[in-house]
Amino acid sequence: MEQKPSLLLAACGEEEEPDMSFAGEGDQWEATLEMTEFVSDDDQEMVEHDFAITYQGEEADLLGEDDIGQVVAGYRNVDQETKSTYEFNNESLTDLTFEVSSNLGAFIFDVTADDTIEVYVEWGDRQEETFDITTEE
Repeated sequence: MEQKPSLLLAACGEEEEPDMSFAGEGDQWEATLEMTEFVSDDDQEMVEHDFAITYQGEEADLLGEDDIGQVVAGYRNVDQETKSTYEFNNESLTDLTFEVSSNLGAFIFDVTADDTIEVYVEWGDRQEETFDITTEE
């Protein structure tokens, strides 16, 4: 009887290391993007995107006197773009980091380790910042 090779994947509550990690900072924000490839239950090649932005200044500088209401942040390369809106009021802000995880088909957001990803952040009264993140060495 011919024995066929097999692959066993096991998870024991440990987080998987990302396949690619990008990081960078602008004047007021820093960002990280971690991408981990996986195969979905229906055999689709997928990529989990873990994106986080952190305000680098003081909380009082970010919030000011008024409720800023939301932070809109996203990232793009030459092929695709994704963005998220983080809604909050000033009283509920417990951290200056905003995070989002999403699973996208591997063909939707094609990224290589050599790519530079552009991050953009909009907040408050028409404030915005754009900067690049690159692969972490």
